[in-house]
Amino acid sequence: MNHLDKHAFDIITKYKAEIETLDAGFVASRHLVATKGKTSHQLRQKLLARSKIIDRCLISLWRLCKLDRENEIVLFATGGYGRREVFPSSDIDILILHQNDLTEAQQEKVEQFVQHLWDVGPSIGQSVRSLANCLQLAKEDHTVLTNLLNLRKVIGQATSFFIALRSNLQTNSVTSSEHFFHLKQKEYLERHRKHADTEYNLEPNIKEAPGGLRDIHTLLWISKYTLGLGSLTDLVRKRILGREELEQLQRAYDFIANIRYCLHLIVKRDENRLLFNYQKSVADMLGFKDSEGNRAVEHFMKTYYRHASTVAALVDLLLENVEEEISSSNEVHEVSINGRFKQIGHKIAVTHPEVFKETPSAVLELFYLLGQSPSLLGVRANTIRLLRDARYNIDDEFRQAPENTDLFLKILGSPYRLFTQLKRMKRYGILGRYLPEFGFIIGQMQFDLFHIYTVDAHALLVVQNMRLLRHNEAREKFPLASKIIHNLPSRTLLYIAGLYHDIAKGRGGDHSVLGAVDAAAFCRRHNLSEADTQLISWLVLHHLVMSVTAQKMDISDYRVIEDFANKVGDQERLDYLYLLTICDIAATSPKLLNPWRLSLMNQLYMETSQFFKRQLDKSEHWAGRASRTRTKAIQVLREKGILEQAFEHLWSGFGDEYFTKYSAEDIAWHTQAILQHDTPDEPLVIAGLTQESGTQVYTQIFIYTKDCAFLFVNSVAVLSELGLNILDARVLTSNNGYTLNTYIVDDDQTGVIASTPQIYRKICHAMVEQLKQGAVIPILAPVLTPRTHKHFDIKTRVRIHNQLDEPYAIISIITLDRSGLLALIGKVFAKFSLSVHSAKILTFGEKAEDFFYVSYQGGHLKDQDMCEQLYQQLHDVLKN
Repeated sequence: MNHLDKHAFDIITKYKAEIETLDAGFVASRHLVATKGKTSHQLRQKLLARSKIIDRCLISLWRLCKLDRENEIVLFATGGYGRREVFPSSDIDILILHQNDLTEAQQEKVEQFVQHLWDVGPSIGQSVRSLANCLQLAKEDHTVLTNLLNLRKVIGQATSFFIALRSNLQTNSVTSSEHFFHLKQKEYLERHRKHADTEYNLEPNIKEAPGGLRDIHTLLWISKYTLGLGSLTDLVRKRILGREELEQLQRAYDFIANIRYCLHLIVKRDENRLLFNYQKSVADMLGFKDSEGNRAVEHFMKTYYRHASTVAALVDLLLENVEEEISSSNEVHEVSINGRFKQIGHKIAVTHPEVFKETPSAVLELFYLLGQSPSLLGVRANTIRLLRDARYNIDDEFRQAPENTDLFLKILGSPYRLFTQLKRMKRYGILGRYLPEFGFIIGQMQFDLFHIYTVDAHALLVVQNMRLLRHNEAREKFPLASKIIHNLPSRTLLYIAGLYHDIAKGRGGDHSVLGAVDAAAFCRRHNLSEADTQLISWLVLHHLVMSVTAQKMDISDYRVIEDFANKVGDQERLDYLYLLTICDIAATSPKLLNPWRLSLMNQLYMETSQFFKRQLDKSEHWAGRASRTRTKAIQVLREKGILEQAFEHLWSGFGDEYFTKYSAEDIAWHTQAILQHDTPDEPLVIAGLTQESGTQVYTQIFIYTKDCAFLFVNSVAVLSELGLNILDARVLTSNNGYTLNTYIVDDDQTGVIASTPQIYRKICHAMVEQLKQGAVIPILAPVLTPRTHKHFDIKTRVRIHNQLDEPYAIISIITLDRSGLLALIGKVFAKFSLSVHSAKILTFGEKAEDFFYVSYQGGHLKDQDMCEQLYQQLHDVLKN
């Protein structure tokens, strides 16, 4: 090691030791963060100390390389390092700026300095630029310009070229204030869209999502470039930000920044997603404790959502304010709406500051007016402030006033942007005050992977989905729902049901029952008719019944349809329930309403609708349906040039059940493949897309083979090995000893299977090779639990139902979902020589809830000892 390297090594070793001591000090004093009612200044001190440690290290290396003797070269901190906001795994961005082209000697010194930076750590990113090059890049790319706004000199002479750079940035000569504002605003909105436009994701990105740290950075960048205001306190002096708002924003920043610091220490990389597997650790590190009825992680997350909501609301308000400031010189068209409101450009504003005091109902009237005009796109900043202040005047007297209840119903009937108005009402604190029961669920998390939004965000997304069904785009994706919603007697009633369907979550007890009571109280307070009140209350009470019936029960069974129809009562309720159900599922998680689930909902709707129209008895419906499907399938096969005599004998062995469980198109597909199968001693396996209702497309795998033991476990093991997720399984046995197995599948990771001949051939070949081995129990790959599931304690529950009036026993299993789960269950079934006739496979985030229709030697599971052993083995295998 040469003399220079030894000095560099000592400098860097000292730097790393100081950083380690700093982080240890943060962990030791973590309890300050969760102390109720206190703002933690500790973190800002840590961030400042960290940046100073980095400064000292870089200055020492700079001097070691003798760059301090070069008057024309300056070292700058940029980005987060420039604003002294460096977290444990943050990038450290620096700019080495020079006036003229570097000499060979200067180039050598710079290269030596950069080599030492690699020893400091891989997180240091450096740029070496001339002044002219720097300004040119800033003009071409606003992200470069943004980075320069945080420019801070670390070491070097403050020569004229540095002054020239600062001058260019301060006088807006790089680009105009308006242009920069609109570029950053566009970036801000696009970033929010990537996170579903909500700060209430259950695994939020605390830096990039709405209400995250990047929102505050965006505000500061825009303020600095357009108004020359470099800090939040500068915004207070300019009266763009109030002192109380400053304190709220600072508290929110401190809390979220503390989370980021903890994440970096826990994960040991630049991780900004508050994933489930980190939430408990962060909550513990910040000093949150379990309390009666409230787990530490839930209290922690609700605190985060409250602060994120504050950031989102205030940054929205302040950006409105800044835009108005920089546009004040432009002439804006102003139009009077009424004595209380006017339109300025595309935004609504009060006519004078006392409007909400003089006319309290104007608080709701503003949102009503926004929903009535396509040209009103927002609210002026000062009016937002007055609204936020006026929310404290919403009390029981306000809620009971007829003019206010009428206005709220009119808001729900808005022709334009209802979701936007409800979201604004929530953000400005109006919705939670007007509907206290809604205020209770704001920020209410559900610590699972099934619901990816908080309860309030989910409720508003349900309403948004209902609104989207009116648009032309929905006719292609949801033709049935689109048709129903245009014929609905009152969409407002549907929106109320959407708002209230989960309103009672988090209270304990059955949220459907409690929510139905709240919904009825809302209806009576708003003077809805008794019929409308009963409809909405019934929808909230039974909002899960259609989803449960379609997914957990055999909806090809007429008894299931009859029972469901009796619960629903009539066609009108069915229409409302169907729309509420699909919008609810779609708003729970983007991937949840897959084509298969939608096809189940559609099938249940159509079957129940037919029931109401015909009121057929069981035998007539069963025989009639089988006959209609058979006739249609014959027609499809004739169009393919296949005549009835070619498959008459084949069909005679299938029985009516086959023709009630499959569509005519599927039957024709199966029949053609069986007739063309030239090796009858080998299993036939085909795969392809199935299309129903014109749009619902999903992948179906059909197996036709001689019945043998362990068929189910072998087939599901193959699908698991191929990374396929089984959504549904049907198993029928023909009279001639062949089984017809169908699996509806999607990709375990992406949810989408590439529908190419190569992929289908791979699936079919793997399945045939496995089944050719005959009645053997396969060797299963190790069952892997995904990282997101490891932090949930799902108690395994197994129930065996032997109902004498049913042809098969039903085994229901609830357990933690994991890769290869069905194969694991199938292996236990194989050991007990059980035949699987059908399966309902349900996954709710981290929880699997599966139902298997099985038999033993063609009958029920009558042996009590065998049932107990089966129960114990299933429970032991799944528990472990």
